[in-house]
Amino acid sequence: MFKVLNPKERLILLSKLKDTIILIAQDKIGYHSLQILISHLSNLEEKRLMSTIIQDTFTKFIDDNRGVHIIERLIICLDESLIPRIYKYIIDNFLELSNSSIKSCLVIIIL
Repeated sequence: MFKVLNPKERLILLSKLKDTIILIAQDKIGYHSLQILISHLSNLEEKRLMSTIIQDTFTKFIDDNRGVHIIERLIICLDESLIPRIYKYIIDNFLELSNSSIKSCLVIIIL
């Protein structure tokens, strides 16, 4: 669906995620959809909006077994300059994240 929306509609849809994005990320079906949506962000405005929405609550994502994969997808799809707080958190918590079987994927991706 996201791919067929026009640019204005895509931004409207993204802005509506702000209040529910963590719930979507924690859902066993929703987190797959959110990963795909992040993969389809096509312009800088969409990427900036998504990074703004997530950066305020990204630690909640990292602390969730499904949410961590949303952060992983962000790191893959967005430039570091759009998500500096996430990179800083991973670097500052390198040892803790490295010792987690689920969260270690974040360390691996930024290395």
